[in-house]
Amino acid sequence: MGKIDQRVIREGTMSNANCSRVSNQNAKIFIKLETWQGTIFRFRVKGSDVVWCIKNIMNYLEGTPEELQILMHNGLELEDYRSFNYYNIKTGSKLHQRVKRYVLNIE
Repeated sequence: MGKIDQRVIREGTMSNANCSRVSNQNAKIFIKLETWQGTIFRFRVKGSDVVWCIKNIMNYLEGTPEELQILMHNGLELEDYRSFNYYNIKTGSKLHQRVKRYVLNIE
């Protein structure tokens, strides 16, 4: 099992206005995210929040660009602009982060 990161995810750390509601007082869903390195983060979100917001926060905290992150739930790759309600993600759900590999061609 990976280490658990106890840092608090505060409102206002996101650069996109659509993510401003993540981790606010009215959020009702508590989820965990295990990074590709094994660190576990805890988030409080609303069902109407979109997956991209979590990627944005992880970019801020860990430095992994959003476009290189893949978030998985129950073996399914989550699309950036779909909500947690769309995927039926409930309190106690665990997401897994993967990182896209890419090849740099230098000629």
